[in-house]
Amino acid sequence: GASCTGSNQESIKCLVCGPEDRSVVSGDIYDSRFPVDKLFYNNKNDNHGNIWLGIEQKTSTFVLNLGCKLSFNGIQLVNTRNNAHRDRSTKRFRLSVSQSQAGPWQNVLETTLEDSRRQNDPLPLQLFDLQAEVTGQFLKFELLEWYGLSGGLQYFDIKRPNIITSTTTTSNTIKGSVRLSTYPKGRVEIFNGAVWGTLCGHYWWDNQKGAENLCKQLGYLTGTKYAAPGGTGPIVVGNRNCKGGEATVYDCQGPGGIGGCNHDHDQGVDCSNYDTRCTGTQPTHSCCSGSDPCKLGGGDCDGDSGCEGNLVCGRDNCQDFNPAARADYDCCKNP
Repeated sequence: GASCTGSNQESIKCLVCGPEDRSVVSGDIYDSRFPVDKLFYNNKNDNHGNIWLGIEQKTSTFVLNLGCKLSFNGIQLVNTRNNAHRDRSTKRFRLSVSQSQAGPWQNVLETTLEDSRRQNDPLPLQLFDLQAEVTGQFLKFELLEWYGLSGGLQYFDIKRPNIITSTTTTSNTIKGSVRLSTYPKGRVEIFNGAVWGTLCGHYWWDNQKGAENLCKQLGYLTGTKYAAPGGTGPIVVGNRNCKGGEATVYDCQGPGGIGGCNHDHDQGVDCSNYDTRCTGTQPTHSCCSGSDPCKLGGGDCDGDSGCEGNLVCGRDNCQDFNPAARADYDCCKNP
């Protein structure tokens, strides 16, 4: 893995270790339904499938491996209230950092949160600055006090250096979503469930299937790959070899990870021919129906009956899923 110190140049280098490289070293949990790795994705939905809960009426701790040594100066989190039960919430916690999972640990933050049982949906993303930039590979979160029965979290991560969160990222943005630096030809950016970042070309250049997949996600019929070095920020996916037809790049085969990647390997796609079928890009009429409902991000829909499962039809929201979409078209979204 990469390592970094406090200098700007080295901080950029350490971003070859991205959010997808995080792992859980250990963690206290209420039961197997609420594991620590649920914290890795900000699902904006406080339900049983998306949260970590600590042991009832006891202090609880988890330790995370960031995947490499990173320098950071803050954290971000979303508290929990255990869905409609509204019976628990984290009150006070301590955060420590170390170069080794065995320690020694440096305490970098101890603070108190508001009672999220009294807050409305969606629970807010809270940002906390540290007194100084710290460097480490392992984080220890200690739940010290709680409201109600116990505490937990819906989302937790460091504030990653040199990352600017896009204002177009909404609660509807899902892992594997795609956008380009410019349209219809541009550097590829992928959403990994937490942040947007570039695509590493290892294995990618073996064929055109990956580029075709991405362009279809963006509402085009076809596309070709090209090298687009010089991106900034995190590299979130690489070492994938697509065969064609995969829903997202994360479904493509390969060893995964971003080993051996840097921004010299960033990839772009040149997309062509809008697909007018259920993409929200340039449809001439609604193509979501009760007999053939659209999936999340599909459009243009006329009502909830045209959306799959419990999805609902949004309003002028297709650009939330696809920046190339028409601004006045409606796409299926989470309720």
